Amino acid sequence: MNVSKSFIALAFCATCTMAVGTQPIISGIDVVETKDSFLSILNVTAAPVELEIYGEQVIVDADSGTFYPCLGYNELAIDFVAQEHDYFVVPCSSEIIIGDEKK
Repeated sequence: MNVSKSFIALAFCATCTMAVGTQPIISGIDVVETKDSFLSILNVTAAPVELEIYGEQVIVDADSGTFYPCLGYNELAIDFVAQEHDYFVVPCSSEIIIGDEKK
């Protein structure tokens, strides 16, 4: 692999974070792996949160939650709409907890 390809690969990895365990991946966001066959999203903030998962818009109301089916995916790319660089990948069998720091 030459230097330019290494740089491109490194730049891509810098923009995408893989969520593992319960470490906050973005301020106010926690991810916990589960054994379920779906992604669980819990919004504990006072405002609705708009996400995009592979082009599908998902709105999670304040103090509520929702589920997203895996349907053949092992990992899901989560993008916070109207938030620059808030993109990350989580195992499909996990729970995303959106806390007060994320508004």
